[in-house]
Formats: sequence, structure tokens, C-alpha cells
Amino acid sequence: MKQLAGIAKSLAEIDSAERAYRYIMDVIAENADYFARRGKHGYYKPAAGACWGKITNNYIAINRTRITEELAKQGYSLNSVADAWKNKGYIMTRSDGRINHTERLDNGTFSAIHLKNTL
Repeated sequence: MKQLAGIAKSLAEIDSAERAYRYIMDVIAENADYFARRGKHGYYKPAAGACWGKITNNYIAINRTRITEELAKQGYSLNSVADAWKNKGYIMTRSDGRINHTERLDNGTFSAIHLKNTL
């Protein structure tokens, strides 16, 4: 019986992680103007005011503080979904297994989470 409870809990966590990923991708799509995109001469600044990150062909680099705040609005935690996202290939890790990356744009550097670009 304990085994079944563990499996049910695991399935619920996976479902929660999947819902969190779909939610954050919707947020990114709705707020695409806040992301820098690559142009002929480097990255363009976002059309909207504050920069949330940048979008490349392969991944979306989103400011760690921004993704944490957006997930919290729906009751999700980056720490609680990160492992499931890694297992599904939704989040990119560094060679040491960590999820934090340092990104550079014209206005400096920021701590970012790299998500697979499924937009």
C-alpha cells in the first residue's frame, strides 16, 4: 500500500510540474515583448520596458527572479518542479548539473534559467 501511495504522489508531482511548465510558457508567450531577440547585429532590446530575458532558437533565458515570481503567482515553486523539468528536457543544466546560468545583454548580466524553446 505504501508503494501505491508513493506512486500516486509521484504522478501528482509530475502532473504539477507539467502544469507549471505549460503555465510559464504561456506567460512567456503573452509577455514576449519583454524578451530580447537576436537580430542581424546582436540582440535587440525588448520592445517593452523591463527585460525578462532573451529568446534564442534553442532556449529561452528567463531571469531567475522573474520565473520564481511568476510561478509563485500560481502556487508553484521553481525548486519543486526543477527536477521533473530536467527529466523531461524542459530545463537546461550546466555541466555541473545546476540550473543557474549567467546571461549577458547590452544592459549587463543576469542570473537566468534556460528553458527549452517550445514557442
